[in-house]
Amino acid sequence: MEFCRSPNENYSRELLELFTLGIGNYNETDVREGARALTGWTITGLTSAFVSSRHDNGIKTYLGQTGNFNDDDVVNIIYSNHEAAVYFCKKLYVNFVNQKEDMSYALPVINELADLLRNNNYELLPVLKTLFKSQIFFSENVISSLIKSPLDLMISTIRQLNIQFDYSNINLYLTYISSQSSSAGQLLFDPPNVQGWTGYRSWLNTLSVPTRSSFCESIITGFKKDLTTTGFSVNPVAFAMQFSEPNDAVKLVDQMCEHLIRLTLTPTQRNDLLLVLLDGSAVYDWDISDPQAPARIKKFLKSLIYLAEFQLN
Repeated sequence: MEFCRSPNENYSRELLELFTLGIGNYNETDVREGARALTGWTITGLTSAFVSSRHDNGIKTYLGQTGNFNDDDVVNIIYSNHEAAVYFCKKLYVNFVNQKEDMSYALPVINELADLLRNNNYELLPVLKTLFKSQIFFSENVISSLIKSPLDLMISTIRQLNIQFDYSNINLYLTYISSQSSSAGQLLFDPPNVQGWTGYRSWLNTLSVPTRSSFCESIITGFKKDLTTTGFSVNPVAFAMQFSEPNDAVKLVDQMCEHLIRLTLTPTQRNDLLLVLLDGSAVYDWDISDPQAPARIKKFLKSLIYLAEFQLN
C-alpha cells in the first residue's frame, strides 16, 4: 500500500534501477519524488485499486521535470529519456545477441536501436526486425555466445528433435519439464529476486549441468533417471529422414550436427560422433532402414547432447 504520508521508496527505486534507466541515470531525489507520485495504490489479494485520498497531490520534481505527478506521469517522464530506450535495448542485446559483460563495442548498435525504439513510440517490432537483420547479429564473434537457460535448453531441444506430444497428457509433460527446469535453477514464474535470474555463466554449475543433460537424454531414450517413462521422446528415424542424405553416414552426421549445434565442430569431434553412429560397422554399411539404426541414432544424439557446445545458443 502506498500512502501519501509514508511513501514506500522501494518500488520507486527498483523501477528506475532495475527496469527502466539503470544505475547512474537518476538520483536519490528522483527516488523520493517518484515514490510520492506513486502513492495512492492499494492491493487486496490479486486486485489493485487507486484511492485518491491516499495520493500525494503536492508538487514533485522528477528527472528534471516539475508538476503534480501521478503514476502515468512517472512512466511518461521516464520514457521521454533517451537513457530508458538505451537501457531497454541493452536488455534486448543481452538476451538475443551476447551475454558478455563488456558491451562497449556494441554501443553504436544499441544507440541506433534506442533511437529507433523512441522514434516508433516504443513499438518493439521495428527494433527486433532491425536487430535480427543486423550485421552484428550474424557476426562470428557472437555465434554461440549465449548460454541457454534451463527452459531455453529444454524447449529448444524438444523442438529441434521434432518431438510430438500426446496432448491428452500435456499437463503431465509440462509438469515434468517445469520440475526439471526448477532442478536446473529456473523455477518458472518464480525468479530468485525482483531483479530476476542472473543468467549467463550462473546457469552452469555442478548441480545444474547433470540435470540439464539428463533431461535431454530422457527425451532421447524416453526414460527418466528413475526408469519411469517420460511419455514423449524422439522418433530417431523420422528425425534422420528429414535430412537430405539419411543413407550417407558422413553427411548425415554433418547435417545433424549443424542442425543441433550452431558452432562448427572440429573434424575430431565429428569423426568421434560418426564412430558412435556407426557403432563398429563400416561407413559404407550404414543404412537408415537397418533394424539397428534407431538405437544407433539415439546413441549418437546422447553423445552430442553431452558436448559443451550444445549448451550454447
